[in-house]
Amino acid sequence: MKKKVFKYWLIVFAFIAPCSNSLLSQDVRILDSLKNVLKNKTLPDTQRIATYGIISNFYIASDIDKCLAYADSMRQLSAKIKYKKGMVVSLLSMGNAYLDKADYKKAMESFLLGEKNYDSTKVGIEKLAGIYNSIGVVYARLDNYYRALDYYNKSLNIAIRTKNKRRIAAGYNNVGTIYTALKNYDSSAYFAKKALLIKLEIGDLKGIGSSYANVATAFFGKQQYDSSNFYYNKASIVYEQLGDKLHLGMMYKNKGICLIRTSKFVEAITLYERSLAIANELGDKEGIKSCYEALAEAYAGKMDYKKAYEYHMKFTSAKDSISNTENKKIVSELETKYESEIKDKKLLMQENQIKLEQAAVKEQSLQRNSFIGASFFLLIVALLAFVAFRQKRNANMIINEQKSKLEGKQKEIIDSMNYASRIQKTLLTNEKYIDRNIKRLKENTKE
Repeated sequence: MKKKVFKYWLIVFAFIAPCSNSLLSQDVRILDSLKNVLKNKTLPDTQRIATYGIISNFYIASDIDKCLAYADSMRQLSAKIKYKKGMVVSLLSMGNAYLDKADYKKAMESFLLGEKNYDSTKVGIEKLAGIYNSIGVVYARLDNYYRALDYYNKSLNIAIRTKNKRRIAAGYNNVGTIYTALKNYDSSAYFAKKALLIKLEIGDLKGIGSSYANVATAFFGKQQYDSSNFYYNKASIVYEQLGDKLHLGMMYKNKGICLIRTSKFVEAITLYERSLAIANELGDKEGIKSCYEALAEAYAGKMDYKKAYEYHMKFTSAKDSISNTENKKIVSELETKYESEIKDKKLLMQENQIKLEQAAVKEQSLQRNSFIGASFFLLIVALLAFVAFRQKRNANMIINEQKSKLEGKQKEIIDSMNYASRIQKTLLTNEKYIDRNIKRLKENTKE
């Protein structure tokens, strides 16, 4: 079964890999073929789970709700057959989709549940790195930068340990974004360029786009707006090639910010409106909020204060709907609850370990006592056997001694009998001789 699943994955990725750009460009033909795979009622569960995951990834940059729906189908089937790998992958996909919807509570729930379900295989550990990275994104969105940096570094350390270049580059990118937020632009540019070099080496087009964007952001922080706009343009070209609307919308907005800084308000407004249209299409609440804020600033710069006020009110409404403060509280409570569960599990594991150790000690004590008892029993048996052996040996010695005496007496009797027999024979011979001589004398007398 495992060989079949492995073979299936190879076929799927061999098909997807060379067409990854087309997939992200919404190649409907490929998507339909994947959906047709799901219609096969005899399709093994693990292969069905894999297909759900691929379709979910297909929609991640174009339709977040569909991405969530397929990821949830993947999660449900994985839970049904107790397939941990599928659970972790689906929860990571769902968490990232909720992240794009700015639903940080559900995103964090998904990530923490994924962390609970990961296994210690290489694939499981790499997925754990992805979970840590995504938790870092949550904290970064909530402006808790040092907590975000902690999780980004956890993810990066796993990537370095597993020699996953793609993940290492992503880690450098993310660490760079935190330094940007902390206004340490030199460090930001340093990590962004390290990431870019790796992405160019491995040919990761989407990663190249994100690295260009991060380099641009570092230049923006240094107020080098022309350089910043140059790299945002390079990133935009990549995302257009990929058909990645989500990140393309972000680049429009970022280029607009550069234009605002150089007082090119009309051009900036055009880019902001394009970015807002994409954010509305994707249901990207965070993107919508930031576009409203940027448009308010642009119209204010253009001295169109009516429009500026309208967009400022929209920004305030969007901000309230996301409620960053409430999200921070929810995320903090979730992590506290999760850490409490981890501590409880550790305590339970320690208690179980103590019980196991006590049982082992009891077992060892029982074995020791059994050994001592058996040894004592064997010693008693040995002593009894030795005593019996000595008694038998003494009895044999007495018997042998008596036997020797009897044999001696018997020999004496036999010798006496033999001696008497010889005497008797001698006497009988003499009597015959006398009788013969008497007879001879009698005959002589007659003559």
